[in-house]
Amino acid sequence: MARRLDTVAANVANAATAGYRAGEVTFETILTSSARADVNYPTPGPTFLAQRTGEIVNTGNSLDIAIQGEGYMAIGNGDGVAYTRDGRLTIAPDGQLQTITGQAVLDIGGAPIQIDPAAGPVAIARDGMVSQGGRQTGAIGLFAMPAEGALSRVEGAAIVPEIDPEPILDFTANGFRQGYVERSNVQPVAEMTRLITLQRTFNALWASMEDTEGALRQAIRTLGQG
Repeated sequence: MARRLDTVAANVANAATAGYRAGEVTFETILTSSARADVNYPTPGPTFLAQRTGEIVNTGNSLDIAIQGEGYMAIGNGDGVAYTRDGRLTIAPDGQLQTITGQAVLDIGGAPIQIDPAAGPVAIARDGMVSQGGRQTGAIGLFAMPAEGALSRVEGAAIVPEIDPEPILDFTANGFRQGYVERSNVQPVAEMTRLITLQRTFNALWASMEDTEGALRQAIRTLGQG
């Protein structure tokens, strides 16, 4: 219950974060008959990311890109590489293409992409190719997350996979869309309702546990005096 609370609270807090994937927690029950009576045990409850696409909105900003279909773009994360669907980009004073939080946008080989601030408007094609005045300056890498392996969250909407993702080379179903941004896929009203329900259930269970422990302590004291 505590894990569910933490996950839903994080979803609510990031409902306005572009490209954010909502977290979900799954629990399963394992039945054992090794005791005299059947006993149910819950699994630890792994957290996973909901893969439904958030709303894609037109911003009119040529440095905004939305990812249509599956895939994440690679960004420099200080100690390594992270992946995000937050396509709000900017150009640093030295010409490096970056996210709005300052991470370098990387190509398929992991190299930063350089823009010439004096070469005119930036065009970004569906396959990630970046050009200015008809001259190609680089290509934003698009990567598919592996089906297996854990995904760890880092700053904002970025994630770090346990297993290295594979580059996407077929842009028929997946690709970039310039001038658009993908919103978070969190459903605020539904998440707020879940949060209120979970808080009430958590408080009720906590009170029940305290009552049970209090009764046990009182029984121990009574038996000890006898």
